Amino acid sequence: MKLLGFGISSAPQVRGVAEVADGVVVGSALVNCISANLGDPEAALSSLQARLEELMSGLLAESP
Repeated sequence: MKLLGFGISSAPQVRGVAEVADGVVVGSALVNCISANLGDPEAALSSLQARLEELMSGLLAESP
């Protein structure tokens, strides 16, 4: 199984990596959502949800 995930932070990057790997790791992109909203858990959750939806769109989009 191949997992890739260094600096992946956009839907197009997710799409590209998913074409050659079994899994895409986006940990830093999610940590950035949390660190940008320290002290405001609701904002952190909202930011995480929006970011996950954006990143997942790379998996759901049809290839050109």
